[in-house]
Amino acid sequence: MNTQGLAKFDKVCAIVPDDARWRAARYGVFLHALTEKLTPKEKQALIKATEMPKADVAEWQKLEVQAKKLETALKSARIRKASQVYQIVSAAPPQEILFVLYHSPLKPVQERLRNHFGKYLQQVAEITPEEWASIPVKPGTPKYAKARDEFIARRLDRRVKKVVEEAPPPPPVQEVSAGRRGGR
Repeated sequence: MNTQGLAKFDKVCAIVPDDARWRAARYGVFLHALTEKLTPKEKQALIKATEMPKADVAEWQKLEVQAKKLETALKSARIRKASQVYQIVSAAPPQEILFVLYHSPLKPVQERLRNHFGKYLQQVAEITPEEWASIPVKPGTPKYAKARDEFIARRLDRRVKKVVEEAPPPPPVQEVSAGRRGGR
């Protein structure tokens, strides 16, 4: 039993949203984490003993190959903006995202995915209905989807100006006269 892998899988599941889409995506990654230390012969015995459907076996065993493309895109040095990370991750299937979070040892990939779930999704969720209504194109059209993506990209890439409070000036330093210094 791969207890370390299952503990890591549990931590990864805590990062992503807890909705039906993400819960369904956990199955293949869970099976990978569970059987990671098994030999191919032991994996085949597990499949046979549990009478696992071919679709489930394919989801689990082909996951690593499918997720490689996402990992390659996220580790690219060209990715510099939050909107680029958001665009890549939002287009990727959830099971591939979970697998990359679980399996990738690359720090930039891990940081970009954690930022996506920790910051970028929150920034998009904070957009008010009035701001969505400010998009000049009619909803439901292909132009609206493009305008919406551009709106989100501007929102994620903007720099938030921090309000710096001016500190009050330091109190004036009192000078000590030379006559008071000396001893008696």
